[in-house]
Amino acid sequence: MRITEKDKEIIRTALKRWYLRKGETSLKYAYHEMLYNFYSITDENNPDSTENVPSLSQFRYWAKKELDIQAKSPITRRPQTPVLQDN
Repeated sequence: MRITEKDKEIIRTALKRWYLRKGETSLKYAYHEMLYNFYSITDENNPDSTENVPSLSQFRYWAKKELDIQAKSPITRRPQTPVLQDN
């Protein structure tokens, strides 16, 4: 399946909702939540029903690209807290 701009926007939304906000969740968890919330799969036994759904590999590829872009911006996944030293 070819990823469209709409799919990329859905992947960005999934990353924000289930990967970046929840702390210790995995990309796989975010992917499954994305499928459940944004893609309607009516019959799991029918391969045609999953034809227009990004694969986990595609999700990971675009997630890495998106997270690399975010890493260059001032907003990071987990804010670092300063370490207090005893003086």
